[in-house]
Amino acid sequence: MTMAFLTMNLAEIFHSFNLRSLHGSIFTLKGQNKYLWGSLVLALLLTCVVIFVDPIAEVFSLATDFGFDEFVIAACLALTSIVVVEIVKAIERAVHKNRNRG
Repeated sequence: MTMAFLTMNLAEIFHSFNLRSLHGSIFTLKGQNKYLWGSLVLALLLTCVVIFVDPIAEVFSLATDFGFDEFVIAACLALTSIVVVEIVKAIERAVHKNRNRG
């Protein structure tokens, strides 16, 4: 339950970076959104509080013996949301580029 909660939470946080542009890659966008980075830090902090503060974790029915290894695994799984969306955007850009040629 805790792994699912953390993975989905982190996936949503990371996906917010995907939404900066519907077509452009997040790795090529100019400028940074300081409010988005601030919200990422705040969301990570609040997520850690919910998971690692035992009384709060019990309210959410989360495991209280959650370790760093599980956190890393959940973060890696959540990062796949960025990878998948970047692949989809690249395919859409390629298809759009090919349509404009012909």
